[in-house]
Amino acid sequence: MRGGPFLWQDGTMETQHGLSYCADMVRRLDKDRFLTALFAPEPGRARLMALYAFNLEVARTREQVSEPMIGEIRLQWWRDALDAIYKGSPPEHEVAQALARAIGEAQLERGVLDRLIDARSFDLYDAPMATLDDLVRYLEDTSSGLMAAGVTLLSGNQEAGAHQAVKQAGIAWGLTGMLRALPFHIERSQQFVPEEILKRHDVVWSDFLHSEERSRNKSVIDSICDLATEAADRGRSASRDLPKESLPPLMPVVLTPHYLRQLRRPDVDPCKDIPEVPVFRKQLTLMKHALLGRL
Repeated sequence: MRGGPFLWQDGTMETQHGLSYCADMVRRLDKDRFLTALFAPEPGRARLMALYAFNLEVARTREQVSEPMIGEIRLQWWRDALDAIYKGSPPEHEVAQALARAIGEAQLERGVLDRLIDARSFDLYDAPMATLDDLVRYLEDTSSGLMAAGVTLLSGNQEAGAHQAVKQAGIAWGLTGMLRALPFHIERSQQFVPEEILKRHDVVWSDFLHSEERSRNKSVIDSICDLATEAADRGRSASRDLPKESLPPLMPVVLTPHYLRQLRRPDVDPCKDIPEVPVFRKQLTLMKHALLGRL
């Protein structure tokens, strides 16, 4: 890649036109993945920024449309863009151009990107997530799929043994993100907490949102935190044999304990509060794991 990256005073990255656009987009809208991508060497770092910008374009569809049909049209535009990219003629769009460059350099197979787009159709509607299995499949196609694509972009192919690591790390990060985004989902009438889990704790969604019986609501949150912790542990265990250079796409999982501790606090209402972790703490955690070469 011509031009190469350099650091701004705030520690962020700029690259050549197109990838510069992607890096800035990820820096503004997906700060945790931005921080982890900085631990990847070039040219893999620029490829990750392109991938994460593509993810933002797809994941933010509902925020940018007024009705589901328009959202479906937007998702179809990205399917058509992938058609063009894999035929060697990407559309004139900053993210599509950068993604095409990343795909061409690393020979990323298309299936993982198609599944990510298809899964996001669920976001456009107000139907509740029915079962835990439904939620896990959704996270495998979105959060885990994004990690798998990231590993491929860094290594040129899917590392042996990476499947379980990215699957579990992605589920852990996705569950954590779901809990942190509860106020946002509630505002737009979405229910990602599975009906199956609510019933298990004798809670209905309307009571979960407004009930004064915080103990039952807390039991729901704690059970999902437990699932995220278990998945994170499995992901870290499965990643032990992966080469150090393949780890940056999985590194968000090392931040899950910080967020989960916040979510479990008795003074935090996950339906109203969005727990945050100081940037310096996240940076120190990521630096530690990067130096150790393991999650």
